[in-house]
Amino acid sequence: MRIFLILIVVVLGSAVQGCSGYRIDIQQGNVLEDDDLARLKVGMSKEQVMFVLGSPLLTDPFHQSRWDYVHMFTEGSTGITTRRHVMLEFEGDTLARIEVGDEQALDPRSPPDATHNSNAGG
Repeated sequence: MRIFLILIVVVLGSAVQGCSGYRIDIQQGNVLEDDDLARLKVGMSKEQVMFVLGSPLLTDPFHQSRWDYVHMFTEGSTGITTRRHVMLEFEGDTLARIEVGDEQALDPRSPPDATHNSNAGG
């Protein structure tokens, strides 16, 4: 009888553990593939850049010579967000500068960085 109760507890425990909600993967912004970024060259026109990367996610109305491409991917099962940012600057209609940021992984389960704490005294 005791073995039967232990077996029931184990089976029910396993069943309850498997009942967590399903979370979908969330993709936002422009997909920034390494192959596409390698095709960018200083001197390209805005039309050529848009052909390679698509429309920019952000355009500053006060600095129309700067285009920002941002890609964020949140994995549903872990909640870890991967972020990548590319900044392009134009002189007139010509690409003058390319700045590719490193891919960052943001884990919501990790404690916040003390340097970004707005409640820190100072």
